[in-house]
Amino acid sequence: MLEYRENAVYDYIANNNLDYFYCVENNWILVYGNAQSIPKILAFVSKVDDINSKLSPEEQASFDKSKNIAGYFNLPFICVRYMVNSMMVSVWQSRTESWRRLSYDQLRDLYEEYGVGQPGTVRKAVNQYVSSTYHDWQRNNLGSITVSDLDLIKCRNNHVEQIIELKRSKKSLAGWMPYAEDYSNFALLINTIVASRKNISFTIFYNLMKDGQIGYREEDISKIKVFDFSIPDSFVNCQQINFAERGIFSLAELLN
Repeated sequence: MLEYRENAVYDYIANNNLDYFYCVENNWILVYGNAQSIPKILAFVSKVDDINSKLSPEEQASFDKSKNIAGYFNLPFICVRYMVNSMMVSVWQSRTESWRRLSYDQLRDLYEEYGVGQPGTVRKAVNQYVSSTYHDWQRNNLGSITVSDLDLIKCRNNHVEQIIELKRSKKSLAGWMPYAEDYSNFALLINTIVASRKNISFTIFYNLMKDGQIGYREEDISKIKVFDFSIPDSFVNCQQINFAERGIFSLAELLN
């Protein structure tokens, strides 16, 4: 998972003061599920300089919003604060409403308690990752799971109305379609909506990213290709994903 978080859609939302929630820079809001794409927890993950420091106002605001969203989804909520070159993390759980410092092995045990991760998966030495990121540890230690970053969420009066997956690449709008390798993550988000028992839509926005070095690529957000997913009454697997192309629109038509 790249830590490059610049996104022209986010800039548009911020510049127009629109009521959408997203995480940027070193923060992520993640839904974790098991290998069958059944959601288990919602986590707000934050990379910080010091896990013992007080949450910044921005971090606190994202923590609070993520916690409310987890409650709306009927999912347990966990916050994980981590820093590079440390074998410890700081964790807050909704079931205890308290902070604890945990080793990465203890964090894995905690995830397994929630049904995330496969007991018996070989544990990789954490000192391989202390100079890198939490995401490297997650990928190498939790086994067969599904995890999806919530890119963009439309909320109104603390009610989640829409989950929007943001996709971008150099492929033309006409030629781009959702990739099959993402279907397990799509199933996870669909199943999150199913489990919530709420009326929430799930949509993909796709825009063109031009050639250039990562971090300096120019995005074209003048046209957005939109796909809408069908939300059934029961859980789906990755072979049961149904979506339809809605068309191509401007961001003003979609978000304002």
